[in-house]
Amino acid sequence: YDGVTMPVIHINIRDGLTIDQKRDVARDITDVINKNLGIDKERTEIFFHDIPDQNFAKAGILLIDQNNDE
Repeated sequence: YDGVTMPVIHINIRDGLTIDQKRDVARDITDVINKNLGIDKERTEIFFHDIPDQNFAKAGILLIDQNNDE
């Protein structure tokens, strides 16, 4: 790479990860990008988008409604 490449990674995931889990995921993904693409770790940006069950539907049903049926 020409040194200008700056990966921006978005992770969409349901609410529930702990801060420690996010730290681990961010570190591991950054390490993989560095190892496999040769991009400096400082250039990698990761955004976690926590999605509450009220904003996520599966099979046409909001997850908040699916959870209420259990």
